[in-house]
Formats: sequence, structure tokens, C-alpha cells
Amino acid sequence: MRKLTKLAALIVCSFVQSQLVGAAEFFYLGESKTLLVMGETVPEDVGEFRHFVSEKNVETVILRGPGGALLAAFAIANEIQAKGLRTVVPEKGECASACSLMFIAGKDRKLEEGSRLGFHLPFLALEPESVKSYCQTVAPKPTGRRNFEYLLNEQSDPKCLTETYRMGFLHLSLFSKVIRESDISNEVIDIMIETPPESMSWFDADEAKGLNLVN
Repeated sequence: MRKLTKLAALIVCSFVQSQLVGAAEFFYLGESKTLLVMGETVPEDVGEFRHFVSEKNVETVILRGPGGALLAAFAIANEIQAKGLRTVVPEKGECASACSLMFIAGKDRKLEEGSRLGFHLPFLALEPESVKSYCQTVAPKPTGRRNFEYLLNEQSDPKCLTETYRMGFLHLSLFSKVIRESDISNEVIDIMIETPPESMSWFDADEAKGLNLVN
């Protein structure tokens, strides 16, 4: 495993130097049956991830990233749980937001020395194709992301606030499912709710152990 960590670290360093914001990179290490997933999670990553785990012999997923598209992370987390894969955050790596959701889906979960997990209240990503009752005042910009505060202005249609409320419950339900099936402390949800989207609650290996985030 130490040899794997060193090799993963070299790939991570190369990735960080050439990272393109808004896209994850995948590296398959055949000899160790390991898939490295590095960078921001986007919807297109779901198909890419499914391709690797169906076509390759993957037992371990190494994760490092700042977050990204929440529903895409849910889909990847489901794949990780369904296949009973192991998840690892590499030495001195950070796995936050959507990345941490994928991490906690692992059957076995490990934070390498100096690495940490980050949790916060997710940004609400309201996309026209998934929200039918959608008013013009909260239509997403090119980034596809809106803060909840924006929905509270005087021009917002109440239907938009209702739909946002519904999607909040949906996300909570999906997140709770991952936590429940991984036998993780429900305190993690409380921590997420109490941490604003623009902030982050970080946990190292020792702190994560207390919440059963690692095993």
C-alpha cells in the first residue's frame, strides 16, 4: 500500500500542476486495481466512472477534489456502494463537499497521513431540465449555481422557493441514505446543516474516526 501511495502522490502532483477547473481526471492503476479520481465532479464524470468500474478490475478508489455537482456525486457514491469499493484520500490530500460524499460511500474508508475531509451545506444547483416549475428570476447563470439567499429577494416566485425546499429534502434524503448504509454517525448531517455553503468543516483522520467516517 505504501508503494501505491507514493505512485498515487506522483500522479496527484502532476495533476495539480495541469488541472483544468471544472473537470475530474481519471487514472487507472492496473497492478493495484486502483482508480484515481482527481478534481471537480461534473455530470459527465458519472459515465466515465461507470466505464472504469465496469471495464476494469477496480477495488480501490483514491479521491481528491474540491467538490462539484452534487447529483453526479450521489450517482458515483451509489456505484461505489453497490460494488463494495474501498475509498482513500491520499497523503496531504483534501476531499471536500461532493468529493466527501463519494468518499463516505466506500465499504472501507481511509485518510492517509495529513489528509482531510470537508463538509458543508451544499449549494443548491437548480437546473432547468430537472426543475419543471422554474421561474425566470432564479434561472441559473452559465455556472449553473445559485445561492439560497437569491431566492429570498422580492422578485422571486413563491413556487421557486417551494421547489428549492423540495430539492433540499431530496438531497438530505439521498445523503442520509449514503450515511446510513455506511454506518456513519448522523452527527455528520448536523455538521453539514450548521456549516454555510461558503464555509467548510474539516476533519483529519483522528477526528473522522470519532464519527466513523473512516474504518
